[in-house]
This record gives sequence, structure tokens and C-alpha cells, in this order.
Amino acid sequence: MNDFYHEQSVERVRKRSDLILIIALVAVLAVFIFLGYIYIGIWCVFIAAAVVVLFYFLVFSKMKVEYEYFLTNTTLEVDMVVRGKKRKSLADFDIKRAEIVAPQNSATLNNVKIKPKNFFIYSAEDKAVMPYAIIFTDRVSKQQACLLMDLDETMVDQFLRVLGPKVVHKK
Repeated sequence: MNDFYHEQSVERVRKRSDLILIIALVAVLAVFIFLGYIYIGIWCVFIAAAVVVLFYFLVFSKMKVEYEYFLTNTTLEVDMVVRGKKRKSLADFDIKRAEIVAPQNSATLNNVKIKPKNFFIYSAEDKAVMPYAIIFTDRVSKQQACLLMDLDETMVDQFLRVLGPKVVHKK
């Protein structure tokens, strides 16, 4: 039997806004500790430590995100892994439903009009890597939707084998 299985993992690139948030938190905590130590005393250090721990678990831990793509024959599954521990299934998709598979800035996608709410971005958002857009019609809303994913050559070749060159565009 000709079963196909391929797994790919893509880590989301940290954004500039993440770095700004970390720097702002450190600055606010430094001011809080300095002024708090003068007016409140040693308790402000304990409060600041509690705030750091709280922010680490609630905010910073969600900044380390990884997307995993699993392609089994014609089924594409997308999972999001937070901090390397918490896994959430985001999409389960039959690639035979794809109408167009092309790089995001491809001329093939120029005439495709998709509403912003129908975009699903499962990409590393790295400027050096061109994500592929997978256009399909949603079964429920009957509107076109788009998946943006960082596919490697093996996955693109499997899409090409299953769907053919009319649907899959490599350039």
C-alpha cells in the first residue's frame, strides 16, 4: 500500500512587540521596586517577584509557539504547541478540497478575494520564508478561505502528486 506520512515543525518567530513588552515590564518593575522600597519597604520586592512569576506563566509562556503539520495521504492536520508542552489541534483538512496551492506572493493568487475573517495563519511569520497559501471553499459558510503555512518541498510535492499541476503552483 502506498501510504504517505510527513511531519513538519515550524517555530513562530518572536515579534518586535514581544521584545517591547518584556522591556516595558522590566522597566515598570524596576520603578516599582525602587519607589516601593522607599515607601512600602521590603514587601515590594516580594510583590514584584509574584508579578514576574505571574507574567511569566500568563504572558511570556504563550510567546513560544510552534506549529506542527502532519500530512497523512490526503489529510493535513495542524497543531499548535505552546512552550513545548500544551498541544492544541487547530485544523484537520482534506487536501483534495484545495482549489489553489501557491506561494503567498504568487501571481496565481492575484484574482482571489478572501474576507479577512477567513484567513487562518499557521506560519512562523518569518520574512525569510515564503508561506504557501492554500485556498479552499468552506463547507459550512460556502465562502473561500485561506490557510497560510510554511510548507517544505516534501509536502508541496505530495500536494502536487495528489492535486496535480493545475492546482499546485510552486512559483
